[in-house]
Amino acid sequence: YGQTATFLGTAFTSTGLQNTDTIGSVTLTSTGAASTANAGSYSIVPSAATGGTFAPTNYIITYSSGTLTVNKATLTITAVTNPKVYDGNITAAAIPTVSGLQGTNTVTGLAEVYDNRNAGTGKTLTVSAFTVNDGNGGNNYTVVTVPITTGTITPAPLTITATSNTRTYDGTTGASAVPTVTGLHGDTVTGLAEVYADRNAGTGKTLVVSAYTINDGNGGLNYVVTPTPNATGVINQRPITVRAVSDTKTYDGLMSSLGAPTIIVGALQTGDTTTTFAQTFNNPNAGTLKTLTPAGVVNDGNSGNNYTYTFTPVATGTITAAPLIVRANDVMRLVNTSNPPFTATVSGLVNGETLASLNGTLVVSTTATATSPVNMYPIHPSLTLPGIPGANYTITLVDGILTIVSAIGTDPTYNSVGSVAQGVLVGGYAGGAEDGPFAVRRSRRSDAAPDGSAAPIEYGDWVSLTIRNGGMRLPSGVI
Repeated sequence: YGQTATFLGTAFTSTGLQNTDTIGSVTLTSTGAASTANAGSYSIVPSAATGGTFAPTNYIITYSSGTLTVNKATLTITAVTNPKVYDGNITAAAIPTVSGLQGTNTVTGLAEVYDNRNAGTGKTLTVSAFTVNDGNGGNNYTVVTVPITTGTITPAPLTITATSNTRTYDGTTGASAVPTVTGLHGDTVTGLAEVYADRNAGTGKTLVVSAYTINDGNGGLNYVVTPTPNATGVINQRPITVRAVSDTKTYDGLMSSLGAPTIIVGALQTGDTTTTFAQTFNNPNAGTLKTLTPAGVVNDGNSGNNYTYTFTPVATGTITAAPLIVRANDVMRLVNTSNPPFTATVSGLVNGETLASLNGTLVVSTTATATSPVNMYPIHPSLTLPGIPGANYTITLVDGILTIVSAIGTDPTYNSVGSVAQGVLVGGYAGGAEDGPFAVRRSRRSDAAPDGSAAPIEYGDWVSLTIRNGGMRLPSGVI
């Protein structure tokens, strides 16, 4: 096809010539001889035999047609390199090239495609469409399509954006909102999720994309994903109500309570504790139906700011008075002399309190006078604590003893009454004789020294004291 056929006039055969007659040439014509004749078979029509040695008048000439075959021309269509961004299909924008067209024929509708739609390099491009305009429906050509393997599909950009989310603090970073997706090309994204950047309550919190699955048949490799955070998240504080518990203690000068407040409305969230909750009495003074008020924050890693607090006091606290013992100190004096100053030992004051700080009045007295005879007399302590301090203590008064004696010995083997101390050498005389106005005899709980010689007094010893000159005798067994 596309070539012109030329007949030389000698392309024929003849039969029936006589003797040595010959035919010089025959006129040959065919409608397929033109270059524009479509591929196919055409008749070659002979006529006007002439030349040679024959005389046409001697023959009745019969002409038989031959056949002219117009073969299809070869047309090559070759795909060309094409780069593109993934769009979910196999189309390519490049136009294949054509070679082998004849005459004014054209090829239109040229197209090529990738072998698959997925992103990648070295991809095969093949001719996918063409129309041969040859006036014969393309039948004048044998078309050969040639693929190439230099195609490129780069991944498409895909943006996944976290959306605003508001919720109440729950100790986690979870969010119920679903991120939005832009940039898909016929594919889907499932398993979308987002989380807060941290779990703490607040506004303007950052939400970030935490999970997604791209369903593109290529493991998500057809996209370059840009996760985009959102800074409009809100986590509201969780409300809880904390109530004090009943507590009873002995007065210690402090408002502290060992009771542990409890949460009665709401609940702690994952990972949080209440070890900082405490409660206090409304004042440190002894009394009943005292108000206990809770306070504190949750240990939540956010200084307790993930919660709002309603603190509920109770009026069932009790502080009992502390025991305070006032013990008059024992004193000894000689008969017919004035009483010495009396003192008392106070035990049980708490929290650094003193009688002076409490404005207390301590009076220590006895009924004995300067003219009282030799004897033992009680020393009475009296303590007055004015106002509230007085209610904070239960006072126990313990009398001391005033001992009035006629004389006090000075012999080194004796000791003054009431002053016999551990380690002092005391003793007696053989046969139990005693001398001087006093005789202090030592005997151990075990056996006394056989000779009654002087020995040191030790803890656990029994001391016998004898007062002479018409005085009194203390019973054995006084420690």
